[in-house]
Amino acid sequence: MAKKSKLRFVYDSPVVSTFVIVCALLFVTDVFFLKGKVVSSFFTCPGTKKSAGFDAFNFKSALDYVKIFTHIFGNSAWENLFVNFAFILVSGPVFEEKYGSVYIFVMCLTAGIVSGVLNACMSPFASTGAASIVFTMIFLSMITAFSKKTFSVSSLLILLLYIGYEFYCVIKLSGGGGFKAVLLVPVCGDLIAGICGSLFGFFVSPKKKSSSSAKTVLQEKEKYSAPAYSSDETVVGTLN
Repeated sequence: MAKKSKLRFVYDSPVVSTFVIVCALLFVTDVFFLKGKVVSSFFTCPGTKKSAGFDAFNFKSALDYVKIFTHIFGNSAWENLFVNFAFILVSGPVFEEKYGSVYIFVMCLTAGIVSGVLNACMSPFASTGAASIVFTMIFLSMITAFSKKTFSVSSLLILLLYIGYEFYCVIKLSGGGGFKAVLLVPVCGDLIAGICGSLFGFFVSPKKKSSSSAKTVLQEKEKYSAPAYSSDETVVGTLN
């Protein structure tokens, strides 16, 4: 009688899952217990000008340099949290399995740093959130399609949808002042950061299966392809 297989709990994408859990816990703790002081103080990258209660980036402050990366862990509102995590959780684990946790971590790290540097040097607004990580995932899906000599229309639609959402967030942050050329700056910064992060997809080969797994598959093939002889046939052949 065959044994029933037990349901296993698998932490299949440690980098993506850990990132989402940390961001969610940080946001919930900040909203309900710390009155929004932690995200605004430690997880928001300042811009070139003072805006919305945030000082301009201080090039003499060590903390501001830390915020260049840590801003990707912050979220300004519930909608930002849900939208960003929806994009990241849908595609992130797939790419982490394909490229490996180390390369996904490097991609996210690169995107976050580039986004923070561009925001500190070019954007008039303070920045928080994982928009650069989302763009990285979207561009990785396009790269996957390019590798198969195809162009993904669905990825293009997702890209346009998220760009529209980014414009909505920036316009809302600016007080509903309408469409201005300056609003392009933070959106373009996240776009460029996403492109920089996803560039590793062009130069890094997908993660190969382990040799033990390949050996197991080969043994299974040999098992079913080899001719079968009964013990009686073997004895008779020996006696003859």
